[in-house]
Amino acid sequence: MPWLPRLAVVVVGLIAANTPPVSAETVDSLYQSQTIVTGQGEVNREIGFKTCLDAVLVRVSGDQRLAKKT
Repeated sequence: MPWLPRLAVVVVGLIAANTPPVSAETVDSLYQSQTIVTGQGEVNREIGFKTCLDAVLVRVSGDQRLAKKT
């Protein structure tokens, strides 16, 4: 049974070779968000700010319910 450890190494190597590389997000991208607003007035800026803040809070905390709160 000396071939069993070698087989295990080959199987693990094949599995590792077929998995795609994982890339984590940078910390800066967690705290940034962009949205498109339809004007430059205060009302439009408030809507855009709320949208971006909701997105950042959900990303940082991981709590999906935060975006649904008003």
